[in-house]
Amino acid sequence: MIHQGKSVIDFRRLILFSEEQYSKPGFPFVPFAEDLALPWIPGVNLITGVETWVPMSMVYVNFKRMTQLTFPPIESVPYTGVAAGSTYEYAVMSSLEEIIERDATMIWWHSQPIIPSIKIDDSTVNKVVEFAESHDNEISFLSLPNEFRVPVVAAALRSTEEQITNVGFACRPTIKESALKALTEAYTLQDGSRDLLCERGQLRQAIERKEFLATAIHPYREDRRYLDDISDDFSDVDDLMMQQQINLDPRSAPYRDPWLYPNTTNDPLPPHQLEERSLDAYLKRITDRGYEPIVVDVTSPDVRMMGANVVKTIVPGLVPNFPAAYPHLGHGRIQNEYETLGILNHHQSPESLHYFPLPHA
Repeated sequence: MIHQGKSVIDFRRLILFSEEQYSKPGFPFVPFAEDLALPWIPGVNLITGVETWVPMSMVYVNFKRMTQLTFPPIESVPYTGVAAGSTYEYAVMSSLEEIIERDATMIWWHSQPIIPSIKIDDSTVNKVVEFAESHDNEISFLSLPNEFRVPVVAAALRSTEEQITNVGFACRPTIKESALKALTEAYTLQDGSRDLLCERGQLRQAIERKEFLATAIHPYREDRRYLDDISDDFSDVDDLMMQQQINLDPRSAPYRDPWLYPNTTNDPLPPHQLEERSLDAYLKRITDRGYEPIVVDVTSPDVRMMGANVVKTIVPGLVPNFPAAYPHLGHGRIQNEYETLGILNHHQSPESLHYFPLPHA
């Protein structure tokens, strides 16, 4: 592409995998080298306005169904940065919110459990929490640090009766808005976990109809001891739904609760709320830190006729979310970011990171 005079995404800055990961026997991905032959699709650099080409496998989550094309494996499913909206600008704004959120989330989850829970002094949030607690749910909110100082909230939700734990995330202009959106997501995930408790649940029926891959989850276990079905290093936990299933195992609590329901009380990096929820507001925070978002319009003709817009946005240099089997340790961002932000006074080695599957899909 470069030899043809086309501008391509800054692939050297993408947060993919480390040299150590690539060298492991059986590791399924290859380095994104300049001479790698890939199918490409055009997007646009939001900063320069220049047409910029992106690998199709980093845009379409269902790229493996495009059997007429060959896709060298450079990463897993590209979950992060897909968003829709009634306008192109709204869709792009939403995608940037998710990108910031996922970067903050993956760095937090894989780091030491030092981020405290927070109390949100807001009547609307308090009413929601009171309602949840009256239905045997325990909620914990955490403000996740990030270099953009944008409010990103994790909302942990635990059903004490069913012993189901999930966590939702959101990036919004204020802590209140982030908390409400994150808790909404946590409730949707709780419903998905509840479905996994059913031997004939909706997901299993969808798998039987071949709407989902059968490898997305393990066979049903009434005893919920799904940790017995996976390897100790989680290298076979290659689907987000499997992460939810593993967290149904009662033995998983000690590996997640210190992060979701921490005892610490300090707030190491409080966010600065945005003046407004707008594309320009998020772009300023992102570009001030030297990042250049690339946007691909993936709106299909039928969706466009409805007046909707769908985009996939990629920001080289930020961490996407991923299944536990394939942590994106490239460039050391996960290992180094908390030291860079001043939250830790040391670098985190890959061996010291927290790899337990996140109860989120």
